[in-house]
Amino acid sequence: MSRYKLLPESIPAMGKDFPTIASLRGGSVLVSRPAAMLGRLSALVFLFFSLAFALVVSGCAGGGPGNFGSTNPSPVVSITASPTTITAGQSSQLTVAAANASQVTVTGSDGSSYTMSGTGGTKSVSPAKTTTYTATATGPGGTVSSQTTVTVSTSAVPTVTITADPSTVMPGGSSVLTVSAANATQVTITGSDGSSYALAATGGTQTVKPTATTTYTATAMGGGATATATTAVTVSSAAAPPTVTISANPTSIAAGGSSVLTVVAGNATQVTLTGSDGSSYTLSPSGGTETVTPSSTTTYTATAKGANGTVTATAVVSVAAAAPPTVTISANPSSIGTGQSSVLTVSATNATSLTVTGSDGTTYMLPPGGGTQMVSPSSTTTYTATASGTGGKVTATAVVTVTTNPTPTVAITASPTTITAGTSSMLSVTATNATQVTITGTD
Repeated sequence: MSRYKLLPESIPAMGKDFPTIASLRGGSVLVSRPAAMLGRLSALVFLFFSLAFALVVSGCAGGGPGNFGSTNPSPVVSITASPTTITAGQSSQLTVAAANASQVTVTGSDGSSYTMSGTGGTKSVSPAKTTTYTATATGPGGTVSSQTTVTVSTSAVPTVTITADPSTVMPGGSSVLTVSAANATQVTITGSDGSSYALAATGGTQTVKPTATTTYTATAMGGGATATATTAVTVSSAAAPPTVTISANPTSIAAGGSSVLTVVAGNATQVTLTGSDGSSYTLSPSGGTETVTPSSTTTYTATAKGANGTVTATAVVSVAAAAPPTVTISANPSSIGTGQSSVLTVSATNATSLTVTGSDGTTYMLPPGGGTQMVSPSSTTTYTATASGTGGKVTATAVVTVTTNPTPTVAITASPTTITAGTSSMLSVTATNATQVTITGTD
């Protein structure tokens, strides 16, 4: 409050025995001395009103009647960190809000320091260890501060994801929540409808039947840190119709080959896959893949059922006809004697197996492409070569003839049959089926 000094300065009176009016000079109140005839009481009354007048004038100069000085508002400041827990090398964002401040600074217990505007701001920090950050706001009304702590965890920060399948259901319908978590010791799901479920530390699945559109939050906690993820299940009385597509890769195969069917479905609660060959498969509500090996051209139908109907889609896997196998067989020699041998030569194509069977009950397995086989039948035998493949079965035959050894014959004649001593006769020998012929005489 201003101080005022009353100066007992004499000024000429305005009238007989009438006190002159006080005047201001600088910061002082000048009051004239009243006339000598005024008594002490009159002087005191005059001083009282002069002082009141000076105070009113001073108040007006300070900002208005009754305002005898101004008061500056105190500054305010707040600071938050997101996230509040990190691992070494990660970052957290400091958010500072201030008012009535001309200067805002942030200092960390690790020695870091940052200057912000008078209204605050944001700052990304990456402390190497747990650090407390102090935001200080300074203004005409004083200085205030606020603190937050960023905890640096030595453990791996947990992670979590959550999905809903389907994401839209009819009233009374259900959806399967799938949660996957890592580096967690505890995993929970909470719904905006007040529901709550506890899962394994690695996550899991949970079937839910919300009565209204609900947001589900998966929370993974571990190592002093927390991670969250959300998904929503929409409950609609006019659910979107299901959708489904199917594709085959490849669309054409050889007999014995395989194709991968890929099915994608939406807004479905059930998806099945059936083939025109009688095959049937059940997939997840969102679809999936299935490897098929049809023996003939087959049409596959994917059927998706949902809260608002059923739809289908088809794909064809063509099976190309396999080339028929071929086979030939020959015997060398084709005729033998008893105890002799013959070599069978077999050649085949497009075959997966090849056998040779004899009419004498013998059987031989050869490579699918063919080969040779030595045989020694005791009697004439027919050999059949059979080639089997994806394109069918074919045969070919060869005969090995076994001949029985005939009895040898021999004839001898002499010409002339009579001679004298010292003359000659010609012996003539004729033999069949013989391996050796000898002539012996009685002499």
